[in-house]
Amino acid sequence: MGYQVTGLGGLVAYPAWAVSRYANHQLGFNLRSGVLFVVIAGALFVAGAPFPVFVVFFCAAFALNIAFVVIWARRDALAAYCQIESEP
Repeated sequence: MGYQVTGLGGLVAYPAWAVSRYANHQLGFNLRSGVLFVVIAGALFVAGAPFPVFVVFFCAAFALNIAFVVIWARRDALAAYCQIESEP
């Protein structure tokens, strides 16, 4: 089984299958997130929402995406730590 070194300046080694599965999950999330973002922004535009509503929506979407990235990074770091600790 091959390993691919990613993250933290190359200090964390993940199995190659885990990296590809993670990349596929990220791609799916990015597509769904992008489509949902466009649908909501389009609905706001059609409803004639004022500019401040768009600003609040864009800021909230940005903050949620950052929160997801932080959650995933912590989970990946914990999984890598557990993997390293479990190896002899």
